[in-house]
Amino acid sequence: MNLLILGAGGYGQTIYELVQACGTYEKVAFLDDKVNGAQVLGRCAEFERFKDEYQHIYPAFGNNEIRMRWAQQIVAAGYTIPTLVHPTAYVSPTARLGQGTAVLPKAIINTHAVTGANSLINCGAILDHDCIVGEGTHIGLGAIVKANCRVQPLVKIEAAVVVQE
Repeated sequence: MNLLILGAGGYGQTIYELVQACGTYEKVAFLDDKVNGAQVLGRCAEFERFKDEYQHIYPAFGNNEIRMRWAQQIVAAGYTIPTLVHPTAYVSPTARLGQGTAVLPKAIINTHAVTGANSLINCGAILDHDCIVGEGTHIGLGAIVKANCRVQPLVKIEAAVVVQE
């Protein structure tokens, strides 16, 4: 199985390292409109021309709205957006992760917590029991979403913020 990452910037590099740590993919490459390099095969809009070689695509854009727009295009084209969990993260067996959610190192997703599609749960973030995180959200470094709380779609919770309501 091969993975194509849209976006070779900071978040794209983070996703690259996450999938390397997981060891799931045989081949990983990038598409990017601004960054060039040996692993960058072309521009983001060219993703469909790689369908025979890359079965999965991950839209690695830090901007929530842009990530969601790309995710819609990717799914409409028949690709799978993988859900990615770093080996050092903890995800409860009763938690539910939406398609395309990325859970970065040392994050915790506790009992019955739910993430919407294409969410980013950053390093050290904690989603406590029974919380619901909407699609396309970004839970920042070390942020905490306390038990039974809801985060609306497309929201960015900044680093170290505690969501209590």
